[in-house]
Amino acid sequence: MLTPEKKIERKLKEIVLAIKLNSYIKKDIKRQNADLSSDELDKKVKEKILEMYANYIFLGNNAY
Repeated sequence: MLTPEKKIERKLKEIVLAIKLNSYIKKDIKRQNADLSSDELDKKVKEKILEMYANYIFLGNNAY
């Protein structure tokens, strides 16, 4: 989504995107699991972000 440039503007854009992604995922998980405590919710959000990252990155040898 972002260019590979190394500038402060890009880092600020990364921060904004990370906050928005976290908020979106948190709302989605809350909607699906209304009975979670805040600690459980935070854990599920982190797991979902890790899952999304692991499914996106290149693992080598033509594997994603």
